Amino acid sequence: MSIIKRGLIGILGSGLCLFSGLGIASPDADTMVSSSSLPLMDCVINPSEVVDLGTAVAGKVVRIHADRSDRVSQAQVLVELESSVEQAALALASNRAALSTSITLRQEVAAFDALTRKRNEELLRTAAISQHDADRIRSEARITVLQVQQEKDNQMLAQLERRRAEAVLALRTIRSPINGVVMERFKSVGEFVEDEPLLRIARLDPLHIEVIIPAEHMAHVQPGTQAEVRSVIAGSEPFIATVDRVDLIADAASGTFGARLKVDNPDYGIIAGLRCQVEFLPQVVLPEVQSPERDIPQECYKVGPFDSERSASEVLAQMPGRDHGLSLAETQETIVDSYIVLSESTADLSTLQKPLKLLTADEFLYLNRGVYKDRISFGVYKGLRSAETRKRALEMLGINTVVEARTRTTSEFWLEFYLEEDQQGATSLRNELTQAGYQPQPGEDLCAAEINAS
Repeated sequence: MSIIKRGLIGILGSGLCLFSGLGIASPDADTMVSSSSLPLMDCVINPSEVVDLGTAVAGKVVRIHADRSDRVSQAQVLVELESSVEQAALALASNRAALSTSITLRQEVAAFDALTRKRNEELLRTAAISQHDADRIRSEARITVLQVQQEKDNQMLAQLERRRAEAVLALRTIRSPINGVVMERFKSVGEFVEDEPLLRIARLDPLHIEVIIPAEHMAHVQPGTQAEVRSVIAGSEPFIATVDRVDLIADAASGTFGARLKVDNPDYGIIAGLRCQVEFLPQVVLPEVQSPERDIPQECYKVGPFDSERSASEVLAQMPGRDHGLSLAETQETIVDSYIVLSESTADLSTLQKPLKLLTADEFLYLNRGVYKDRISFGVYKGLRSAETRKRALEMLGINTVVEARTRTTSEFWLEFYLEEDQQGATSLRNELTQAGYQPQPGEDLCAAEINAS
């Protein structure tokens, strides 16, 4: 694989001195981009962006935080509209989203119905109540569980209403979309605005230089071409700008096309809005320099997998061609074995005593050792969906839980070797492995790191 390096010398004079100082021959004339024949041209220095700041909602202006010629930064608050109604709506939505009394009430009713159902199951076995009454009690218990979920859904909707109220209130605050300078203020405090602009903001870093060029010079001006720009103010320092955009369609009536140059202006030292003159600089492009190709193994093969390092090592010891690059490699893979439903790690177990009475003794287990010490297990499940279903059922009873994956690591062992075009020993080794009953297969996943490091 060849690596190509390119270089660019911007100014012709300094470029030639660099060549002679390094003892390198000067480039031929046909390697130059001939822009020195372009005449001096008129141009205009413009802000890179001009924004008429508006509002998404109608309202009365109560505050304006910027005036003409003020510098502003992106996201800075510039204008505030009257928002007393929106603030009241947000306060109402926030308080409603914070209420949880209805959920607690439904949970208490569900807990009582669960106890009633448990007692009546005993009575049903002794025929003390009818089957009809038992079915009614079961149905009421299920309904109360659903009512708990209904109240939780209502609370979620209340939280969404709060977010909506926050978004509506945020529309009454107008922020600057860019870093720049205020060019003009259109409104004053107390005025009503709807679809009119409030402020006009200009981005002055970077600046754009617009220039009209005769169409016969289109081939000499490309993106990346540099030019010297000088404003019409006497004594102003020239600066270097770079071509950013070139029109692909010329104007037939005037026989010209437009180009836009860009220059950084972090300290706002270059004044925008002035006429200027631009002179395109000659460019020199160095020829391509290729680095020598490196010898990289063409192919990588592996044999296996073996279930243990010992088995792989025995085969490795038996192969007479092991001196030709045959080596032992190990791959490890972490797989999820099961999922366990646990009480939260920060939960106070004493607060779970009451809801745990709603469960039978075989539905949970206190863990007093291991990685889950001082937590409660509510079951181990093979699939994630079953564990999540169990978690949701416990939440309806007021028990908050988490689902954690239980993993284990498996190892496989392989024999790997490189096969290059001129490596006869590796080819012989591949044949020996095939005759011994081991079928080599592509092993890029094992050898890629070594190939990249060579």
